[in-house]
Amino acid sequence: MNLSITPPSSPDAEALGKSWLMFHENINRVISFRAVTIAGVEVGAKAAQEHFLRELATSTFMIQQGPMPEEMFSRLKASVLERKRADTAASLDAACLILAHSVFEALVHEILDILPSTRREFILKRIGERKVRLCVLAGASLETVLSHEVLDYVRELKRDSLGKKVAFIFGCCGFDKSCQIPGYSFGEDQLNAIDKERHKMVHA
Repeated sequence: MNLSITPPSSPDAEALGKSWLMFHENINRVISFRAVTIAGVEVGAKAAQEHFLRELATSTFMIQQGPMPEEMFSRLKASVLERKRADTAASLDAACLILAHSVFEALVHEILDILPSTRREFILKRIGERKVRLCVLAGASLETVLSHEVLDYVRELKRDSLGKKVAFIFGCCGFDKSCQIPGYSFGEDQLNAIDKERHKMVHA
């Protein structure tokens, strides 16, 4: 992935630029981890697995019919080792999905932390009908109450689904779900599906 980042013009922009770079580096680490691990499993375990399989298959087959023909063993090996590789890949994919989800969600949360100061009016319109607790009102100025409610809303949003959090960020930036960006389309359903899959893996 090639990045072209405009020099930041504010502390928030600088923080976001650093967060984006960190996100990019961490996602690449997850991708590299998966590739290296799969390669290591396939190279390191293949010889041992094949030797064990040959011993097992030959001894089992000889009990009934004598030495197993090489062609038959080749078909058996292809079937068993490929299934073994697929099982390993599935477990690794699950781990990498959890890691990638955490990396992406961390970036989303850092963006949400910036929004109260950069998109305050948008958030206030969003929470215009929100009920305020009396304990918050006691002795506080209107400005203090509004700031508290904006921050409180963002804290609550962080506990929501990944799709809703990203949709909210899009809204703050003036985009809606149907916006057209070259090479990209927003898929809240896909994000929520990833969210659910990650939850299922963590709590399996």
